[in-house]
Amino acid sequence: MKKRALLPWAVAASVVLAPVAAMAQSAPVLPGGGMEAYGSTGRQVAILQADLSALKDWPGPLDGIFGPKTLGAVRAFQRQAGIAVDGIAGPITWRAIHQRVSDSFHLTTGTLAATGADYGDVGTPVLQLQQDLASKGFNPGPENGVFLKDTAHAVQAFERAHGIALNDAIGGATLTALQGGAVDSGTTQNSSGTSQSSSGTTQSSSGTSSPSTGAGAGAGTRTGSSSAASPSTQTIDGHAVVREINLTATAYSPSLKDNYPYGPVDYYGRPLVAGDVAVDPTVIPLGTLMWVTGYSSPFLPAGGFLAHAVDTGGAIKGDRLDIFINSSESNVSNFGIQPVKAYILGN
Repeated sequence: MKKRALLPWAVAASVVLAPVAAMAQSAPVLPGGGMEAYGSTGRQVAILQADLSALKDWPGPLDGIFGPKTLGAVRAFQRQAGIAVDGIAGPITWRAIHQRVSDSFHLTTGTLAATGADYGDVGTPVLQLQQDLASKGFNPGPENGVFLKDTAHAVQAFERAHGIALNDAIGGATLTALQGGAVDSGTTQNSSGTSQSSSGTTQSSSGTSSPSTGAGAGAGTRTGSSSAASPSTQTIDGHAVVREINLTATAYSPSLKDNYPYGPVDYYGRPLVAGDVAVDPTVIPLGTLMWVTGYSSPFLPAGGFLAHAVDTGGAIKGDRLDIFINSSESNVSNFGIQPVKAYILGN
């Protein structure tokens, strides 16, 4: 099905840049400045490239080298912004870039500890997050104060390294670990940022079967209902079951129709692979690992599969799930609409 809406990092692609005269009197204070021109190198150029990339003026690799592609991107931005097209990132161009970045994403202020940070945020808390990640050896990309896919990848790598459930939003155990605090090794962070004990679980007889709690896929349940795991919760493929949720599922293929206009890539711009699913992040946070079962399809593993919530969609709202199936559009369309059960898993 045609599922994709504009992603937060792609909103800028749909914004018509206004002339500088129409901008607010003062652009937000963001990293980047000086006078960068063809042949310049260093951190400021990398920030310039990251900002232009966020605005979909492709500058080439974010390598800190002001080469031909970066020159072309600067000129394209200047042309769209209605300012002098000289290919030089001076004060007027930087101000226009910072204004457009703040208009295109969610501007935040304050400190990381006070406000947290989430995908699509821009501002001081994000810059602090990027600096904290870099200081701990996790590369968030150029430290430009914009929370997009490079920073999200660094967050997830940090969370994996500290045994924290994957979640783009920075809070709870992730924030504690970033600030140098100890994370309880007996807990995993759930989707609300709180912790739930994973002790007292037992391994199921097979990593490819549903938990032995006896909850059959969709049996005796209503779509949209969910429940916390019982104290005697089982594990699936070595992951503790945190809760169960009943969802209405559809499927999508690698076709352009199903992935317009960005092609078969996930929320983070990575190629879609088997096991990827699209969710409503307000119901199931991006990065969540789950076991999906209860469907009927010859193009999916019999009995269930480990799914990664790494995608979103304009039509995927509420208790919905869109399952990526790497097959033809006609084959995938036969999936139709089906009730499924998802077991939300901890790390």
